[in-house]
Amino acid sequence: MARTIVTSIDAIDALTELFSWADKVDLAYAWANAANGTAAHWKAIDLAKVRRAVIGTQFAQTEPWVLSELHEKVGALRIVITSEGTFHPKLAWAERGSRFRALIGSSNLTVGGFGSNTELNVLLSGKSSDPEASALREFFESAWLQGTRLDPTW
Repeated sequence: MARTIVTSIDAIDALTELFSWADKVDLAYAWANAANGTAAHWKAIDLAKVRRAVIGTQFAQTEPWVLSELHEKVGALRIVITSEGTFHPKLAWAERGSRFRALIGSSNLTVGGFGSNTELNVLLSGKSSDPEASALREFFESAWLQGTRLDPTW
């Protein structure tokens, strides 16, 4: 099943729904910011459910506060400092039992991506054994392997 998300309110609703439904969530985003935790999209994220996160840092678009929060509360955080080309995924992957949901599209995990920008996203759902689910899992694993552990001095 797929649901197209075309407004920022719909995107935040989809993110909220994904986190409410999920037992565990993996995040792979090119950039992330949260206005020091006050942004609506950030409030939709339940960090207790985040299993792993890989976040890009190119073009200085990622807020250090977000990296600190993910590092402290999730633990399994990797960052992508450099890559061949630009690290540019936008994926929230959620699991519950033998089912999955995935929010994918053009939105970075940013105030603009879930607020003022014109973005297009899709919320997918299905069985974890579906071929589409396997492809998305493999994509996340590939993104995860591009990252490196956050060095606090960095």
